[in-house]
Amino acid sequence: MTRYDRVPATPLWYRLHQEDFCQALGRPPSAKYQHNQSGTPGPSLMDFFGLTRACMTGADTLRLLDAVIFNVIIGNVDSHAKNYSMLVDRTGFRFAPLYDLMCGAAWESITLNHARSIGGQRRGMHIQRRDWQRMAADCGLNATATVRRVIRMADLVFSRLDPAIETVRNLPAAGHHNLDVARDEIRKLCVTVRRNAERDTP
Repeated sequence: MTRYDRVPATPLWYRLHQEDFCQALGRPPSAKYQHNQSGTPGPSLMDFFGLTRACMTGADTLRLLDAVIFNVIIGNVDSHAKNYSMLVDRTGFRFAPLYDLMCGAAWESITLNHARSIGGQRRGMHIQRRDWQRMAADCGLNATATVRRVIRMADLVFSRLDPAIETVRNLPAAGHHNLDVARDEIRKLCVTVRRNAERDTP
């Protein structure tokens, strides 16, 4: 596997500086969740997009949006502020690839509430078209384009899920039975998230 935060520099490696969104927004690690018991409110998606606009490019803003959508579609309820980062070098800041991904539905006794709200809704299977639209308005995004992006991402993940699972299955020590559970749960989420984004359901 190739690390995205390392650059070959003969005879050694050069480490790229990475700063997670908790650090960049001046929040302590205990406030990495938007809703927490630390006494310090965790960053919201409005904070995320405000940071991205202040430091990065328009393309990075779309990468952040795709990351938020992707985490909902795969049921990654642990996508807290320390799991979003930016890379820093002499050219400036850029949005870092996603890491520490998981599907909460594949594990017993893990909450199905996400680390931050999407338009006021925290449970992925219940996020409606109106919630995506509200989130877009709050974060300065185009609501119609955001909903289209949700639908497109759901279709993309659904179409590439089986090959991705097989890739993971062939990695060393990757034969865990929860891999199949995660696949089935993500497949269901693809359908549910897409349907709810197309139209508000009761």
